[in-house]
Amino acid sequence: MVARARLTVSIALAGLMTAGGALAAPLTEIGSFPLGAAPGAIDDLAFDFANQRLFVLESGAGQIAVVDLATGAIIQTVKGLAKPIGIARDPQDDRLYVATAAGKLDAFEGVPLKPVTGIAIGPEIGPPRYDAGSERVYFAFGSKKVAIVDTTHNNIGTTSA
Repeated sequence: MVARARLTVSIALAGLMTAGGALAAPLTEIGSFPLGAAPGAIDDLAFDFANQRLFVLESGAGQIAVVDLATGAIIQTVKGLAKPIGIARDPQDDRLYVATAAGKLDAFEGVPLKPVTGIAIGPEIGPPRYDAGSERVYFAFGSKKVAIVDTTHNNIGTTSA
């Protein structure tokens, strides 16, 4: 087994883009915190602004590290995820959606995170993206299809490209 170096996440504020597309100000680091040893890369991030948490998807480990942004400490680790490939945060319903290579969309909610539901989608699921305007989670799956989950009712609709 290869020993892995401790990972550190650095938080930076991005400058605003000008109308011409140039960066108005450089990135400025505002802090960092250790994540500990994690096999593989960090594949996705999501924020919970209301509770000051950062969700870090470590797909190689099949887990999500939950970081308290005020202290920089890991306050929870959600383990045992079946090959997670992406996460999306729904602040309206205080939910975190996790897409897995097993073709499922798992939902977690609360502080600490607790599993609330799992929705079977199908093969070749892609990373989820949340749209606050429509309160829906969108992601690709199968061959040229898009799944749409109405997060207020957990209803699924699909479209074909």
